[in-house]
Amino acid sequence: MPQQWNLDGIDIDAIQQIAANIPRRKQKHLAMETGYIKTLNLEKGYGFISTPACGKDVFFHFSSLHESLPFDETLQERRVVFDVEQSDKGPRAINVRDAN
Repeated sequence: MPQQWNLDGIDIDAIQQIAANIPRRKQKHLAMETGYIKTLNLEKGYGFISTPACGKDVFFHFSSLHESLPFDETLQERRVVFDVEQSDKGPRAINVRDAN
């Protein structure tokens, strides 16, 4: 038989205030970068951004593109700004948007 909880006299506002102050788990956000779309795989929905500042290519998934950027061949060589976060497989670009 499930346990029954008596909530009479519980201050819901106080509980909500306490919950609002509990630190949330943060994503492992690394930095904001600028780069160029280097390669696209339109069939699989991902690509790589070349970052001249650090000399590495960063993976991105089409779902990380800002709504103003279409996922099509017009992205090739486009200058973009993006945030970088650490994933299980290495750095990945998120919040990818047009740099112009």
